[in-house]
Amino acid sequence: MRREMTREEVLRALQESIGHTFESPALLEQALVHPSFSHEHHAADYQRLEFLGDAVVELVVSEFLFRAFPQSREGQLSAVRKHLLEKSAHAAAALSWGVGPAIRLGRGEIRGDGWRKPGILADVFEAVVGAVFLDAGFEASRRVLEPWMDQAVRHIKRVKDPKTELQEAAQSRFKATPEYQTLETVGPSHEPVFRVAVTIGGIQRGEGRGASKRQAQQAAAEMALAGMARSEE
Repeated sequence: MRREMTREEVLRALQESIGHTFESPALLEQALVHPSFSHEHHAADYQRLEFLGDAVVELVVSEFLFRAFPQSREGQLSAVRKHLLEKSAHAAAALSWGVGPAIRLGRGEIRGDGWRKPGILADVFEAVVGAVFLDAGFEASRRVLEPWMDQAVRHIKRVKDPKTELQEAAQSRFKATPEYQTLETVGPSHEPVFRVAVTIGGIQRGEGRGASKRQAQQAAAEMALAGMARSEE
C-alpha cells in the first residue's frame, strides 16, 4: 500500500513542479488556502495573493507576447493575451503544476471535490504567482510562467490577421459581420492613402489608413479589436 505523502513532501513536490523554491514557505502555504478552509480554521486565505498574482500574470504575459511576436500589431497581441488570461487557461496551468492535492479546503469543498473545480484551480494559480512575486520578484515570476506560456502559444498555430480575428470576435460577441467602407482616398495616384472605417451592427468600431485598401482595413480592424478588448476589462 502506497504511503500518503506528508504536507512537507507535498509542498516540496509542488515547488519542484513550479520551478521555484520559496525563501518564505509561508507565502506558498497561504496561496493554497481556500476561503472555506480559512473560515473553519481562522487562517489567512489566498484572495489577497490572487489579487496581486492576477496583475503579475497580465504583465508577464504582455511582455512575453511583445517579445515573442515582434511583427504583430496591438490588436493581434491583445487577442492572444486575452486567450492566455482566461480562467480556463489558468486552471489548466494549475493542473499541469499538480496543485490540486496541496490546496487546503473546507469540509464542504472537500466533499464537492473542490480541488478539481476550474475556478478554484485558476484562483490558486494566480495566488501562487503572487506568492512567487513577493518571495523573489518579477524575474522569478517570469521564470515560473515561461514554460506554461511557451506551451500555450504553441497551441496557437499563428497570430491571426486583424480582419480574421475581428470577424470571429464580431460573430461571437455581436452575431454580426464587420463591414468596411472606404471614407476617402488622398494623395497622388501613384502613392494613394486610403482611409477606411469598419462597422459592426451599424456602429463604427474602428478607422484606419494604409497604402492599400487592405492595409487600411487591417488597421481599422486592429482599432476595433483594441476597443473591444478595453470594453471587456
